[in-house]
Amino acid sequence: HEALRDLRMLSFSSSETMDSKCGDRGGESNQNKVRSARTRLRLELQKLKPNSENIRSICAQELGGEIPREVRSEVWLSLLGVETNDRFLLDDCIRGTKLDLHNQRVIRVDTDRTRAGIALFRTDEMKALVSKILTYYCKSQGIKYKQGLNEVLAPFILLRNEPRLPDGIIFNMYCAFISRFIPHVFSDEDFKALQCEFRIFRLLVQYHDPEICHRLDQYQLVPELYATPWFLTLFARNVSIDLLFKIWDTYLLEARQEGPVLHMFACLALLLSNREVILRAHSSDLPMFLTSVLGAASTGRKDGPSEKQEDEEK
Repeated sequence: HEALRDLRMLSFSSSETMDSKCGDRGGESNQNKVRSARTRLRLELQKLKPNSENIRSICAQELGGEIPREVRSEVWLSLLGVETNDRFLLDDCIRGTKLDLHNQRVIRVDTDRTRAGIALFRTDEMKALVSKILTYYCKSQGIKYKQGLNEVLAPFILLRNEPRLPDGIIFNMYCAFISRFIPHVFSDEDFKALQCEFRIFRLLVQYHDPEICHRLDQYQLVPELYATPWFLTLFARNVSIDLLFKIWDTYLLEARQEGPVLHMFACLALLLSNREVILRAHSSDLPMFLTSVLGAASTGRKDGPSEKQEDEEK
């Protein structure tokens, strides 16, 4: 419940920093507590084998559920259970990967448009790295490349430079994250697992808010039409990178094993937080609003589609 509350708050406060929030809550005393917690977090991370539960406790309970940007990569490493040794051969395997999958052209096109608004992803060096990691992932997992894998990879590429991390560690973090939060989505050739998630999601909406469910069913707005990017990329497709990091921070702090379930309830929270707009919007505006609601949350906009008369439909 607290994780979903935090996700709702994040939707409209993505630019708010932890220090300002703590300052509002308790002034100088709380700021001192935050500094102390950050110091203990750094000391824990400097250990030969950091304790992930200690890290989770400090971030979740003492830092208000946030992970400081300067140690995010180290915290993620610990929470994902990724070891930093035994990756040297992996570095070589990634660099030496042949780009020869039968749908390599799709990977190349997706690489070109992955986070294209960020200068780092427009460099030839980074495009080559993204292509190699995606190709090597598909080969190592024995799967066919599917669109969406590139979007999930992008945040880890950004972590690579804060601080600089070897390609093998980034790859292992990427694999561990997918295994925890979307373990069956990309390994299923026909997306049957994704279809099952959509069915479960609709039942969740029906249980928690029958009125919204009826409204969407009335116009045949099934989850496949508006929630595919949510479940396929864990919100990575249309959300600003800063907000995405905050959401994934919450996921990693809250979810040890039940990652897919947590994400499903986060999607539910996103839908329910826009309840009034969904219920009053004209049917012709609903598809566009539902597919862009994450973008609106990312920019801080709360306005929805305009209301129109539906007397003729009634």
